[in-house]
Amino acid sequence: MTEKHAKKSHTCLTFMVIPHSGDRVSKLQIPIILLKRAKYAGIVLMMMSAFFVYSYISMKGDTIKLNQLEQENQIQKEKIIDYSDKMAEIKSQLKELDDLDNQVREMLDIKDKTEQSSKDVAAAVSDGNLASRSAKSIGRIGGSVAFAGQEDIDVEEMGQQLLEIAQEIESKKDNFAELKEKILAREERLAKVPSIAPVSGRITSAFGYRVHPIYHKRIFHDGIDMVSYYGAPIHAAAAGKVVFSGYKNGYGKTVIINHENGFETLYAHNSKLIAKVGDRVQKGESVAKLGNTGRSTGPHVHYEVHKNGKLVNPTKYF
Repeated sequence: MTEKHAKKSHTCLTFMVIPHSGDRVSKLQIPIILLKRAKYAGIVLMMMSAFFVYSYISMKGDTIKLNQLEQENQIQKEKIIDYSDKMAEIKSQLKELDDLDNQVREMLDIKDKTEQSSKDVAAAVSDGNLASRSAKSIGRIGGSVAFAGQEDIDVEEMGQQLLEIAQEIESKKDNFAELKEKILAREERLAKVPSIAPVSGRITSAFGYRVHPIYHKRIFHDGIDMVSYYGAPIHAAAAGKVVFSGYKNGYGKTVIINHENGFETLYAHNSKLIAKVGDRVQKGESVAKLGNTGRSTGPHVHYEVHKNGKLVNPTKYF
C-alpha cells in the first residue's frame, strides 16, 4: 500500500473525553468518509420526508374534495327525485286538464278534439320515469346531469322549467274551470228559456189575430195551439217552478210554470194534471196530459209564453 492511500484511509476525526477527576481519557475516532456518507443520507432522508409530507397533504386535500363531490352528488340525486315527484304531480294535473277538456267538449257537443291541447306540456313528462332514469345516469357533478342519449341538462334550469310548466298548468286549469263555470251558468240560463215545443205535433193556430173557432170573429190569440193524440204527454218548455196547477176558466185544466228569469209558460185544455204547485220541473219533464177541457173544439194544447209580464210569440224561442 502506498503512503498516499495509507494517509487517506487513516484520515478521521477524533473526539476526546477528558474527565476532571484525572481518570483515563476516552477517545472516539470517526472516519471522515463516514461523516460524508451520513450527510448525504440525511439529505436524502429530508427529501423523502418532504415528499411524504407533501403526498399526505395532497391526499388529504383530495379526500376533502371527494367528500364535497359526494355531497354534491347526493344533493343532485335528491333534487332529481324531487323533480320526479313534481313530474308525477304534473302528470296528474295534465289528466285533470284532459278531464276538464272532455267535460267542456261534451257540454259544447264538440266531437273533434284538438290534439295540440296540453301537448307541449305533456312532452316534458314523456315517460314519467325521471327518478330511476336520472339517478342511474348521473354523468358529472357541479350543476348538470347527463341523461342517456341526451345532452347534459342543468338541474337548476330543469327545476326552473318545471316551475314554469306547473305555473302554466295552474293557469290553464283556472281558465278551464272559469270556462266550465260560464258554460254551466249558460246552460242553466238556457234551461230556463222555453225553447222546446210542449208536445210533439203540428201547430193548428198561430200566435196573433185569428178568427175564433167558437165565436167566429177576429180575436187576438194569446198563444199557439198544437194538436196530438188524446193523453199525449205535455212537456215543460223550460226548467222552473210550478205556480199554478188546476182548473182555469176558459182554459180548462191548466199548468203555469215560472222560470225565474222573466219567463212564464202556460199549458191549457189538459185532460190530466201531473205537476203540482210548488214542484220544480226540468226542461222536457211531463207536467200534464193533452186533452179537451175548457173552451176547446178538440184535443190540443194551448201554449202561451210571457216575458216580463208581456205575451210573446212562443215560436220565437223554438
